[in-house]
Amino acid sequence: FGPTVLHLKHELFLWVSLTILSASSLQALYKSSFGLIGDVHYILLASCWLSRHWILRFIYTSDTSTSRSPTLRGVMVHWLASAVVAGQYFDRSDGQVVARNVGTAHVNDDVMNPTSALSLPSLAYTMKFLRTLLVDPILKLLGRNNTRFLNKPMKLSRSLRYRMKDFLANPSLQRIAHYGPPLQLLLGSSVFAFCIFYLQTDNSLRAPQLDLFAITMQPTSRQDGSFTTRDSGDIAAHGAYVPLGEPSWQRVVFCMCCGATMLSILFYGRCSFPIPDLVAGTNVLKAVRNEARGTSGKSHKTRVQKDHQDAKWAEAYKSIIGENRFRLACKVTVLRIVDAIICCVFLPRTVYVCRATNHCTANPSLAELTRVLYPVGVASALRDDGPYESIFNSINPDRGSAILTVLSIIVITCLLLLAQLVTLNKSYLAIMGHLAGEWKLVEDASGKGAASKWDPRRRYKKGDMIVYSYPGFRRSVYMATTNSPEGRPFDLFLRATHDLFRDELGHSSTSRIIEMAGKIHCAFMGFIVVVLIYYTVMEYSIGSLLTTLFANLFACYGMLRTGMMNYDELEDLATEIDKVN
Repeated sequence: FGPTVLHLKHELFLWVSLTILSASSLQALYKSSFGLIGDVHYILLASCWLSRHWILRFIYTSDTSTSRSPTLRGVMVHWLASAVVAGQYFDRSDGQVVARNVGTAHVNDDVMNPTSALSLPSLAYTMKFLRTLLVDPILKLLGRNNTRFLNKPMKLSRSLRYRMKDFLANPSLQRIAHYGPPLQLLLGSSVFAFCIFYLQTDNSLRAPQLDLFAITMQPTSRQDGSFTTRDSGDIAAHGAYVPLGEPSWQRVVFCMCCGATMLSILFYGRCSFPIPDLVAGTNVLKAVRNEARGTSGKSHKTRVQKDHQDAKWAEAYKSIIGENRFRLACKVTVLRIVDAIICCVFLPRTVYVCRATNHCTANPSLAELTRVLYPVGVASALRDDGPYESIFNSINPDRGSAILTVLSIIVITCLLLLAQLVTLNKSYLAIMGHLAGEWKLVEDASGKGAASKWDPRRRYKKGDMIVYSYPGFRRSVYMATTNSPEGRPFDLFLRATHDLFRDELGHSSTSRIIEMAGKIHCAFMGFIVVVLIYYTVMEYSIGSLLTTLFANLFACYGMLRTGMMNYDELEDLATEIDKVN
């Protein structure tokens, strides 16, 4: 591992830790019955879903293909960068914009506008890859084995290439690509609408009030007891019930994916969460100025968005280039915590997953059916003269272990992503923290002159007093500590950046934040050990606590190991130098 893959190591430790915590959640719920083949299936599915961050980072950053030498990985990156992400450094730029910036009138034929509705550059790149991988070798093989085709392969290949260019240059196709809705808008809105539609129409996922009984009452209008639709409004026949369908793992996977995907589309217009440490941003000073000017006027767009009119739709919808990098990292961390809690804790505690893992029977039991198969003369919809509970209601989960699992997800995700941010964006955040301290809060402004209202377009001098009110905070007086101070006088995230990162310089091994995060994590693990001792004394089940403790140890090791100075390697280098001398 080199310095360019440290982000992959952080993601790897986070991925494995959350997978272990998903097993801990199932262990806290089912205790001694944990270990069925359904539990293994669920843990593997959860691991596959949680691994998407590592996989996407690996695909994005390891692509070495060019427009002249296409590869399969390059095709994947082309389509992912065109439809899934925006504002990252690996985005595909418009060929006209690239030619204008380099000062040439010649545009690469394989580079077209990536913001089009049909994603023509990705389509052209894919067709060129297929031609290079399949068509050209077949034509060469024909020319080698048959003398009649000896001079034709190159002509056919050249003709095919010209036909592809003519097809992509079709005026009607170009008009649709130019005026049609962007691909990211189509994909995001389609995925969001499909999730809403599926959640509303699938009775097994909507969890009605009878879902715990694995049955659904159906009204009927016939005397023979045959079923009709719910819209008939007739009274249900005695004993008429419809058992819920067999649980499928496809629906479980859908439940895992829909929550995080809908949140990502809603907040950022992307089908995947942004990657804060791979944002294609400007320099820190320009970012602070653009944020201060863009949020103070009538327009809600930052200057970065206005300067990049060729940006993709998702970036125009919600810019991450012009956003405070620390605030972006905090938002993404919160969304990833919600995603991990849904996947590792919430879904295993639903009846549907209980039936899918075979801990609950897939079909209603006899005790449950007796609530519907009531005797003649009883006219109520459901019987309530006795206990008619499902197997799921008889499960007694370990709530203490479940709470510690949730806390472990929050702690591990926050600390590992914070360590990743410090390791990869330390210089950027340190400069931003220094700039954020150019305004000083004045506790007692009496006798220090009149203070004017803050104007983002004005250049202040050292010692100038201004009045500024931040949403949710009272109006306060601030004083400039330098000439031409940058940024707003007070911003919650800028102030946090100043307090945390202003002294974060040098190697990651000297980071005060990572040291503080390690102490917090060790204290949390000490609390888990105390609870573990208490459970042992009270003779409670400790399997889930041991798994949770192991996940925290693994995550803490990854946080304190990744990006740190390897003294063994330095010692080996010193030994080699001594041998040479």
